[in-house]
Amino acid sequence: MKSLQLVVVAAFTFSLMQTGASQCDVVRLTAAVYETLSPFMTEMREGLAAVKTEMKEDLSRIEGKVDSLSGDIEEHKNKTATELSMTVTTVHSELERNVLTNVTKELKKTADYILEEVPTSFVCGGTRAWRRVVY
Repeated sequence: MKSLQLVVVAAFTFSLMQTGASQCDVVRLTAAVYETLSPFMTEMREGLAAVKTEMKEDLSRIEGKVDSLSGDIEEHKNKTATELSMTVTTVHSELERNVLTNVTKELKKTADYILEEVPTSFVCGGTRAWRRVVY
């Protein structure tokens, strides 16, 4: 801000010198401009410092919210992964149980068929062909 103030004063001084004003008038008017600008520039510096502080506070709040959201996302991701793993385990168990049930049913059907359809003499008599199938 100080450099901006000096640029404005220098420009004013240069323009006064171009008008043909005396050196005394140029110095006096330049000092008046500098004194007039000083409070304004100080006020601008203070205002900018306040805005900067406010922006830092806003940034801190935003960072806190981002961290909180990141934690929530990570927690949700872990929860979802756990639930998915449990679902896969449950589905796998159900499939195993269903397969075992179906295989058991089919074996029972086959056993019932053999007991009902194959003549008892054939099963009990023990032909070579039957022994090869069983053993």
